[in-house]
Order: sequence, then C-alpha cells, then structure tokens
Amino acid sequence: MVRGHAPRERSPARPRHRARHATPPGAFGIVEYVCRAAPTLRDALRQWVRYLNLLDDAVEVGLVIEGERAALRVVRESEAPAPASHELRWALVAKYARELSAAPFRLLAVELAHPAPGDVAPYRAWFDAPVVFGAERTQLVFPVAALASSLVSSDPALLAILARAADELAKKTPTDPLITAQVKRLLQEALRTDDASVEVVARRVGLTARSLQRRLTDEGTTFAAVREDVRRDLARRYLAHGLPIADISFLLGFSEPSAFFRAFKRWTGETPLAHRARLAPA
Repeated sequence: MVRGHAPRERSPARPRHRARHATPPGAFGIVEYVCRAAPTLRDALRQWVRYLNLLDDAVEVGLVIEGERAALRVVRESEAPAPASHELRWALVAKYARELSAAPFRLLAVELAHPAPGDVAPYRAWFDAPVVFGAERTQLVFPVAALASSLVSSDPALLAILARAADELAKKTPTDPLITAQVKRLLQEALRTDDASVEVVARRVGLTARSLQRRLTDEGTTFAAVREDVRRDLARRYLAHGLPIADISFLLGFSEPSAFFRAFKRWTGETPLAHRARLAPA
C-alpha cells in the first residue's frame, strides 16, 4: 500500500505529497534517467513502456489513447501477480509526472483489477483521484492533453546517449515472445499437477487450443517444444537440488522413471545419473 496522506489544504493545481521524498533521484537507474531526459510527458511514458522490462519482466504496460482520455494499461502480467506492485507502479508514475511536468498533472482515475485491501481512503487521498478496485482493467487514467506537457528535466542530447545505452541493455536481457513466456510460466506449475496439456494451458491464457498453437507458431515455436524446454530446465534444476529420480519423473509429468531417463538422454546426451555425478564435485 502506498503510505502518506495529502495535506487538507493545498493548491488544486499542484498537490504536494509526503511520498515526494520516498525515492531519491536515480533510484530506478537508466530507465528513470531516459524518462527524465525526454522532451514531453508523452515521450517519457513511451520510453518507460519501452524499457519497463529492464525493471520488471513479469509485466507489460501499454500507453493507450481513447478520445480525451489516456491510460497506462497493464496488458500482460505474471500468472501470480503481487497486487501491491501495481499500486506502487502507478504511485511512482504519478509522483514523477507531478514533479517533472511543466504543467500541472492531475489523474482522472486509478483502476485496479484486484480486490480492495481494506480502507481505500488513503489511496484516494494520495492519488487525488477516484480509485476503483475490482475494475475490469488495471490502468492509470489521465487527460490526453497532459501528454503534451514538456518536462522540466528535458535534455535531448543526454536522451540520445541514454537511449542507446538502454537499447544495448535490452538486447542483453533474455526475453521470450509474450505467449511463449506465458506458456512457460504456466507449464512450470501445470507439470506438477499433471495438467500440462495444450487444452488446459490454452484455457488459462484465454485461448482455444488451436489459437494457442497458432500464436506459438507465429512466435517460431510449438507447444510441444515449449513443454520440452520447460521439462529439460526443471529436470536440471531438480537434479542439482538432489531430488530423487522417481520424484523428478513425477514432477515432470512422466508416466514412469524410465520415460524420464529416455527423455533426459535425448535432451542432453547423458543420463540423469551421469549428469548428477558430473555436478557432484561442484
């Protein structure tokens, strides 16, 4: 939960909040500096959306414009998201937008898909806007006109340098295409509960089995290939942690240990026992 209440008497054009000093400048590294150097709020938010995976690769946010309203909207997130992370994310965006925009920045609404944690009054006081829990989407809503506001910290020359550096970091950050990454996360749990079929996983991502297969094909892979990748990676992890072979076979959804032995030999060219023995000195 975001702590801090707005004072009762404040200028409606520029509300002040205790959270202004909660994070020092530069706390979010190159992503923050790229945003600070942008010429306008629109450019800053576009940079933030572009490089957000450098801070959090479990969520994807889009900048959406609908008529006179603009919104930062969560379009993909972890299967087991931490609700407070969204509250913190929106609080920080609002904080920096208020501090850096040359024109007063005011929110229209804060919408959160998860249930309310309790008293919502502190949220409404801090955001200085309606805060809706149990909403259809998780998004931060503000007037589209705010996007044109220039930033007091704008530095075009520095932005060019920082953007190149951020691009290099992004290239070094391993990321899977969106659907592939979702399927991998779901399979890690589904294998343990013997629900690792394409039909079950497809339902959990809101697609039919055929649509899921088509989306994976578009990303250059197949459901069977992704499942094999997850099984192989988990097998190596379980072996390194010393789990019994029978338990590993069960956790990976194999009918019997011999099937796991054959699969592991196909994946790695060695048996699970030989792999474990090779790891033993380490």
